[in-house]
Amino acid sequence: GRSDQAEFVRAFTGSHAYIVDYLIDEVLEQQSPDAQEFLLSTSILDRLCGPLADVVVGRRDSQQWLEHFQRHNIFVLPLDDERRWYRYHQLFADVLRQRLRRRQPERLPELHRRAGAWFEQHDLPAEAIEHTFAACDVGRAADLIERSVEELLKRSQHYTVNGWCERLPDGLVLARPRLSLARANTLLFMHELGAVERYLHAVEETAVHDPQADRLRGDALTIRARLANRRNDFSRAIEIIQDALQIIPPGEPLRRGQALLIFGIASFYHDRCDAAIRAFAAAAQLAEQAGDFHSALNAIGNQAITQMLTGKLHAPAVILQRALDLAQRQAVATNYGAGALHRYLSAIYYEWNDLPAAAGHALTALKISQASAEPYASMLDNAYLARVYRTQGDLPAAAEALATAWQIAREHQLPRLSTIEVTALQVRHWLATGELDEVRAWVRSCGLSADDELTALQEPVYIALARAQLATGEDEAATRLLARLCAGAKAAGRLMSVIEVQVLQALRLYGKGRSSDAQELLMQTLALAEPEGFIRLFVDEGEVLRRLVVDALAQPGLFDEARLQSYAQRLLAAYPSIADETASAIAAKSQAVDTLVEPLTDRELAVLRLIAAGLSDRQAAAQLVVAVGTIKRHLNNLYGKLGVRSRTQAIARARELGLLA
Repeated sequence: GRSDQAEFVRAFTGSHAYIVDYLIDEVLEQQSPDAQEFLLSTSILDRLCGPLADVVVGRRDSQQWLEHFQRHNIFVLPLDDERRWYRYHQLFADVLRQRLRRRQPERLPELHRRAGAWFEQHDLPAEAIEHTFAACDVGRAADLIERSVEELLKRSQHYTVNGWCERLPDGLVLARPRLSLARANTLLFMHELGAVERYLHAVEETAVHDPQADRLRGDALTIRARLANRRNDFSRAIEIIQDALQIIPPGEPLRRGQALLIFGIASFYHDRCDAAIRAFAAAAQLAEQAGDFHSALNAIGNQAITQMLTGKLHAPAVILQRALDLAQRQAVATNYGAGALHRYLSAIYYEWNDLPAAAGHALTALKISQASAEPYASMLDNAYLARVYRTQGDLPAAAEALATAWQIAREHQLPRLSTIEVTALQVRHWLATGELDEVRAWVRSCGLSADDELTALQEPVYIALARAQLATGEDEAATRLLARLCAGAKAAGRLMSVIEVQVLQALRLYGKGRSSDAQELLMQTLALAEPEGFIRLFVDEGEVLRRLVVDALAQPGLFDEARLQSYAQRLLAAYPSIADETASAIAAKSQAVDTLVEPLTDRELAVLRLIAAGLSDRQAAAQLVVAVGTIKRHLNNLYGKLGVRSRTQAIARARELGLLA
């Protein structure tokens, strides 16, 4: 009866040995021969409707049968309120398919052929292709893939398309230029760079006599330029894409948009930020015009992050939000390109010190990248989230997110250059938590030096190297590297990097006792950062930066512009530790900070304050949510930097240096 079958489905856990016997004896065998024939024939379908079933079974009353089965609870489930689409309960479908394969295997190709034809006729290419493969009609499947691949790739179905290409004989793929293009495209998307060239070469050989030879050549050049970008040969990528734009007709917005997107990426890494921003904006407009919303989101995301790196925050925030609105309207809000928009918005809100908004967008980005099974994006999203967690004080969550990012990189064998941002964020995490042994080990093993050739691509990791060198006493190398980084970023217009590097240079001067020089450089940097409201670029540098700002505010006449003075006060307000510090207390800070061998890390300063307040090692560990051994390691580092041998001496020396309020 109906209630018995419903209860059976609810109770089934997969361990009942009698499931098959029950479904056959108590359900299938109780139906009429016509009904059994209908059920077996349509079991090949993941979803079915009356017209589709009519074609597959060869009858005209399928809708009535479906309604009959649903009314009598024969494991048929409606998929919509109109009772147009149905599916069989998965357990029941498995039993039906097994019985069909065992008793009537010769019917399977024809049933799948009919289903494939119906799906093709009704413009449902993915299901048409799957059934055509199941019908063992490889040639027909290849035809369908060729006809639908462009639209499917616009919808980010790279893994699906690649899976189909893998099911075709490789010789067939190589003989058809559109299939070779599809294969090259998806392999590049999945970071399998070594396999791409073979298929591009096949396109060049087979497209010669094709009526659309120029279009195919333009597509191949665009993919070849993407490959050059991935190999960091950006000047070559620009040359190739310029050739492609000469071939692609003006009336091809899809292809011209994709080409301009590649041109923009190459231009940015070739230190041409303005050209990159213009190319991304044009690419986004063309892609949207062509209905290629994946590329549109990608172009907008690249435009926004490039604007951000040139020192803008407000303009990219606006275009990112507009792009998310577009994604929502076009039902691509869960597309992995939309995930990148959330990632970049997270970075902007982080800079503005809006940590709840930064965390929300980072979590949304991570959810999308996980659903898209895109390892590079998932790796980045975990790293961005780790930064937010660390700033919020949740160090275990930050460490876990970074560990997850590295695990993804290892599991998917992502190239080292793909992990540059994660590496930079990892070094910041170690420095913030006082893990100098990890920092020293990384400096020894990273293979980088202050005299390497510097590129935009690797800039974040070289800034991290300079930080590590400052923290571990390699002052000369750090000074040289920071000067080179600053010059390169200024020349290329990467103002955000200029701000970050100049903050580090100011802190180095301050640590050397050159307070006037440090304050002068700080003022220059505040003037660069104030229009867009950068906060975390300063506050993330911790207590030493706070003291530099406090001392600068105490200098009469240094802040001759009210807006910069107000901005400096905003930076101080972002430090929770000085919430109760009054303006008079700030003005009283006038003494210079004596030179330290090494500047104290943020975490070492936190430990210093706790021991000055009288907390034991165990109490300090509980307060900071770390092991007692970690506190002892921080204390040893403190003693060495302060040149003391005990807690009492450390506290006294810290007060002399003005490190304790």
